[in-house]
Amino acid sequence: MSNLVANLTTLGMEVHEKFLVQFIMNSLPLEFSQFQVNYNTIKDKWKFKELKAMLIQEEGRLRKMKDQVANLVGLGSASSSKRTSSRKDKKN
Repeated sequence: MSNLVANLTTLGMEVHEKFLVQFIMNSLPLEFSQFQVNYNTIKDKWKFKELKAMLIQEEGRLRKMKDQVANLVGLGSASSSKRTSSRKDKKN
């Protein structure tokens, strides 16, 4: 995004920081919807550097959640396969 602003500035277009922050917030993927709601509920609006730092933190949080979900799914499938094999043993 900062590259886009730099390119527009060299072309003589002024990009206000409030516009840039709102543009970034509107272009976030669906995974950041909770982040967007939280941002909209606070009184103080962030500057670009603050938003960038917060997005980096949120991205890290989302990665951790994704890893935890993957671990839970992996554990769930392993236990279900054990149950299936024990049922087969009982039938034979």
